Amino acid sequence: MFARLLGFIARLFGGKRSEQPLVSLVILTDVLPNLPDDAIVAAVKRALPVSAPEILPGGQMPAPAYAPDAGPCRTLPVAVNRAVYGLLVAPFPYIDPADRSQDGDRPEFVDAFRRHRGWMAVDFVAGSSDDAYSVIGQIAAELIDEHTCLLFVPALGVASLPSPPLVEDMRRGVWLQHFHLSSLDHTVRKPANDPALEDARKKALSRWSEFTDAFDRRDGDNFSVKFPFAQADKIEHMWIEVSSIEGDVVRGTLGNQPAVVTNIAEGQDVERRCEELEDWLYMRDGSIVGGFSLHALLSEESP
Repeated sequence: MFARLLGFIARLFGGKRSEQPLVSLVILTDVLPNLPDDAIVAAVKRALPVSAPEILPGGQMPAPAYAPDAGPCRTLPVAVNRAVYGLLVAPFPYIDPADRSQDGDRPEFVDAFRRHRGWMAVDFVAGSSDDAYSVIGQIAAELIDEHTCLLFVPALGVASLPSPPLVEDMRRGVWLQHFHLSSLDHTVRKPANDPALEDARKKALSRWSEFTDAFDRRDGDNFSVKFPFAQADKIEHMWIEVSSIEGDVVRGTLGNQPAVVTNIAEGQDVERRCEELEDWLYMRDGSIVGGFSLHALLSEESP
């Protein structure tokens, strides 16, 4: 479902799906968002006072079938330096409220999804994306208020409850460390032997030295690796937040709350051998490096 929605939003701005997942931050609200365009423009200018953002002509898209009585989603493109960002204001739920298949494993996140009534989003649309996540965070920080119930990054499958420290870090452009590292595998399902995921695994292994070199130099942040975790006949694919790499052994803490296996818990110290590696990613200058399985998971829209 999330992959399908990502494609829908990308097409909204007239662009084609690229090999990169859509860079976006979604703000779920417990009221119907009703920000007029001038309020959005003011928020963008507060967020980027020295960048002289240019507001481009906006548009609308109709409400989805599950919200037939809702008004349209308003869109407002903004040019910042060499990039274009899209702001969306939707007076309807982000997903069909009747659909419980995407609930996930974090009760507080499930509660936010169930009680939200509308959403806003800041998306990177086109141009130079070197600092896309930083800019998105700065703009979104000016849209968060007491009615914000959850922040969600679809391309990374991560979410966070709003908090003053998070908002301050968003204004500074460094905010992803606040987000619960939750693999997109938990929301977009593909069989373990899917050819695209197998290709992603091979690519991650063949380019492993890129990750280790960057980690050794600390040329980035949020260094994470994905491994399978087994319990009897169950296997779950989860991310580890890396603390050290010694030879062919990776050590760190489990970044997922397991949804299938029960012999390990989020935050637990773990170690794995590199030959089991399925994926790796880290953030550099506001962009994702690696994340090959995420690209595979988002490469096709869900049926």
